[in-house]
Amino acid sequence: MIYRITSSMDATIYGNNLSQNTGLDEILEIRKYQKDSIFYSSRILTKFDLSNISASINDGTISSSASFYLNMYVTDANEIPLDYKLYGHPVSESWEMGIGKFSYSPAITDGVSWKYKDTSSGSEWLTGSWASGTTGSSAGGGTWYTASVVSQSYSYQKADLHLDVTAIVNNWLDNTIVNDGFILKRSGSDEESSSSLGSIKFFSKESNTIFQPTLEVRWDDSSYETGSVTPIISGSTLIDDINITMRRMRPKYHLAGKPRFRINPRELYPTKTFATSSAQMTIKYLPTSSYYSVIDTNSGLELIPFDTDNTKMSCDENGNYFDLWMDQFEPERYYKILFKVIDDEGYERIFENRYMFEVVE
Repeated sequence: MIYRITSSMDATIYGNNLSQNTGLDEILEIRKYQKDSIFYSSRILTKFDLSNISASINDGTISSSASFYLNMYVTDANEIPLDYKLYGHPVSESWEMGIGKFSYSPAITDGVSWKYKDTSSGSEWLTGSWASGTTGSSAGGGTWYTASVVSQSYSYQKADLHLDVTAIVNNWLDNTIVNDGFILKRSGSDEESSSSLGSIKFFSKESNTIFQPTLEVRWDDSSYETGSVTPIISGSTLIDDINITMRRMRPKYHLAGKPRFRINPRELYPTKTFATSSAQMTIKYLPTSSYYSVIDTNSGLELIPFDTDNTKMSCDENGNYFDLWMDQFEPERYYKILFKVIDDEGYERIFENRYMFEVVE
């Protein structure tokens, strides 16, 4: 299964305005820019509430071996190098999101900024004498753990950020370090260089879009017990000779639901036989190498991608199925389900059906 949660708070901190808060901005920005002959950087802070995930791991609903990925979606990029790299660290001090915006004049200073963890309380980031295993900048800009670092390299592209943060999240979950979120930034050498490196902008949690920052949990929840059910691909029946439909799929699902979706694979050209019941009523199952995907129909964003480890279809005596947790989807939107089937010879086919559902509150 793949399950996503959106960030609980985020903000951009700008080096040229030490006390400006941007907690309510719809955009998060990593920027290296020149102002009055001085080069400044900006960094992104984002945090996720892990309480429900922790509880689900403790009760066995989510596997203790789950993987975690941080997703950030690009909205714009300007004057960036051909090749560049972005880094993510766990933050080592607590901070407050605040209620400011970049465009506010005068600037609102309640919340986190380059100099302050919380400007309203006057609590500043450490600028030296950092705790063991942590570091920061001499002028502020957050503090972070040095051992837990992830990165993504780009070449000739502006692309979404997709970071494997499993080690960091596990450290939070087992209380090795406190969950104060992520800081996303360029390398120290890039920030200290005398070069403008452009701006990369991402959607924030305030953007009110499907593209908010997400923490993605992936684990294998599949089970395959075919019982007396017969395979659909066997003998003369090939992957191109089948169709996949859904059984009793509802047009709407409640945001708090965790429904089970049942799959009904059928032969397009069943062999004619004399029988007292329709061959189309016989339950059959797909190969173990069968997967599902979920797409937001309006944006085309692949919210749950095909994953050979974590979006496998399950099977029991009633055929194939998979489960979805609806609270990871935005309500009042429509979603489409796709299927991928790979046969024993490695031939792959994607089934795009008419089946859509809406999530409602």
